[in-house]
Amino acid sequence: MEDEKITICFDASKSEGLNPKKGYEEFFKKMKHDYKCSLNKEEIDISNLDGIKIFILGMPRQMFNAKELDHLKQFVHSGRSLMVFLGEGGEQKNNTNINYLLEQFKISVNDDSVVRTSYYKYLHPKEAFVSNGCLSRDFVRVCKGLQLRPDAATALGGGKYSKKYADLNEDGGKDERAGLEYVY
Repeated sequence: MEDEKITICFDASKSEGLNPKKGYEEFFKKMKHDYKCSLNKEEIDISNLDGIKIFILGMPRQMFNAKELDHLKQFVHSGRSLMVFLGEGGEQKNNTNINYLLEQFKISVNDDSVVRTSYYKYLHPKEAFVSNGCLSRDFVRVCKGLQLRPDAATALGGGKYSKKYADLNEDGGKDERAGLEYVY
């Protein structure tokens, strides 16, 4: 039974600001029950990543060398998952070069943060209530109970749609124009 558990590895080789002993304590405790958890303190190498399904980088604070970035890219291309967390200030403040890897997957971490001066519903300046927001048009369509576009439905496996999260307008019909409401 123990062999069937998915292995999650937390990296500690780049002086991570978040690790199982700092910042991830509760998360790590909960993950240990359902997953096999490990900690990597060595240089990131594809041989060190054997058997690992999810590799977590929790605010790396040192630069990655080209070989490590290449091994992480191979890891993702092999169908496994990489979770990257960075704090406010992004790459510059954390003295890392993780965007070099992320940009190859059309993702990047910004150096900015969202701060608001008007307090509505949530009183923390970095928690903003977003109404009529759009994360991804297909994501919003599915959450509203609408069918995916035919090209997106094929890519996501079969054109299914969800009525569970469908919003209704004042007349009881589906509100097809509205986005989602969420806290950012």
